[in-house]
Amino acid sequence: MADTIEGGPTTVTAPGETTTTTNDKNRGGAGGGPGSRFNFDGLQLNVFYFRSIPGVLKIIEWVIGIVCIACVSPPHIGAAHWFLFVAVFCFVVTFIWACIHFFSITSVLNLPWLLIELGYTFLAMTLYFIAFIILLVETAKTRYMYPWFVTFNYDAYMTAGSFGVVNFVLYAIEWLFHAKVYVETGRRTIGK
Repeated sequence: MADTIEGGPTTVTAPGETTTTTNDKNRGGAGGGPGSRFNFDGLQLNVFYFRSIPGVLKIIEWVIGIVCIACVSPPHIGAAHWFLFVAVFCFVVTFIWACIHFFSITSVLNLPWLLIELGYTFLAMTLYFIAFIILLVETAKTRYMYPWFVTFNYDAYMTAGSFGVVNFVLYAIEWLFHAKVYVETGRRTIGK
């Protein structure tokens, strides 16, 4: 049994299963024609990514990022503002990377994904390194100079800085993993 809908012919193969085919002439300029960077035919859910080393690291980085954001909020000193910015930035971008891998966007867009992710993990690692050092030093200095001002934030900021060290190490491990894959295989994505 075949029905025609707006997108092209649709064939019903079994109860509950539908196969959709489209003509190449109906695809727009960015719609995925031959040679296009946008080919949505390969888009699928990849739940097994989160069983891989980078997938597990992303989940842990994300959870530690939540803890960092919770501990450093509300920021009362300049270093806490910077640390909060770094934690939120890395939290959001790591979530975006998790979505990119979960929805297999790496197989849809023809980009050097591994190289881009290698650059991002290096950036996140560097930002966390700078942020946790500045937060821990500034918190210790502020407590020493003004014990009455930051007494209620000292423990939270030191905890945030400690979790920042953990996230720095996690991003460093992920960066080393991506660098190893890039050097060994030279592939553009991990999943291909």
